[in-house]
Amino acid sequence: MESKKIKNNGISISEIILSAMVLLVCLAIFGYSIFLKMIGGEENVKFSELMADATNNIHEGIYPWNYANTYSATDFQLADAAGDSMDAFYHMYYNKKGDATVSSRVPVGKYGVSFNDGLMSEINIYELDSLSISGMEAVIDQAIKGVSENSAGIIASTEPIDFTTVDDSYFDDAVFIGDSRMVGVSEYAGIDNACFLGKTAMTIYSMMDEKCETDPERRTVREVLESESFGKIYIMVGINEVGTGDVDYFVDHYVEVLNEIRELQPNAIIFVQAIMHVSHDMDMSGSYINNTAINDRNQGLSQLANGTDIFYIDVNPLFDDEYGALVKAYTWDDVHLYATHYTTWHEFYLQHGIVLP
Repeated sequence: MESKKIKNNGISISEIILSAMVLLVCLAIFGYSIFLKMIGGEENVKFSELMADATNNIHEGIYPWNYANTYSATDFQLADAAGDSMDAFYHMYYNKKGDATVSSRVPVGKYGVSFNDGLMSEINIYELDSLSISGMEAVIDQAIKGVSENSAGIIASTEPIDFTTVDDSYFDDAVFIGDSRMVGVSEYAGIDNACFLGKTAMTIYSMMDEKCETDPERRTVREVLESESFGKIYIMVGINEVGTGDVDYFVDHYVEVLNEIRELQPNAIIFVQAIMHVSHDMDMSGSYINNTAINDRNQGLSQLANGTDIFYIDVNPLFDDEYGALVKAYTWDDVHLYATHYTTWHEFYLQHGIVLP
């Protein structure tokens, strides 16, 4: 009997469809391999190995969307500060039972994943199965419950915590760290029950080793944080760093300091304070200290907040003029406030307390 195949230049329609399906499968495996390379592959990994891993994952029913996506600018900053690659788009957290926990502060780089409770560390992604559907259920279950355990061991709401009004007793366990702006707060704001670790010209680059002029014993920031316990830590630096390096350089060093502070004070709420603007005259003077540079750095600092135990606060709206610059009448040198205006800063702190649930 004569074949009933429909021919097209000697090739059957079924052969065309089969070839198209094979091509699509190959493209899918190729794309999956690129995805695996992006999220954690060693630099010298063979692409044939990536293709094999992709094929195995597809066979097991594990696809890219089954990976725990915890991307945030904060994760990238912290990963980079830890010496890892900024190319890590997807972060995966495992334990040996396959359960998953999502954290916003565990640094993870392109060479693998790190698990902060010590069960696993620096594990190559290709030595593990990808996050399974059951693992995703654990993530979803935690999201529904509205809680997660962060790397400091604090159980905190996954929902961002709102600022609330507090009274001066809130500062009983607070420490204010920073440059001459913080020295001004220590002298004129009227916060008498807090610890102040301030020094004129302090920078993030030397902050931990600075001998603080506001400390009676002239201890360094590190010495104080090693010997005393605080519930709140306020940081204000940045104006003296504007002429050194770019925004990434500044933020990277800031993250290194945050990581060290978190190790020394695992239970503290950290307030990352925006750099205060300079006056319009200073801004237009042609100096490297200008509000565009300050705003760029503040944008980077704002990304360090995680809404659970690190918060970004910005006092600039209280002191800015129509140009977004420090009001000329508020400053005696275009950079620092007159003494009488630090009480406004005090009130700002009282309106921006954080009380953990």
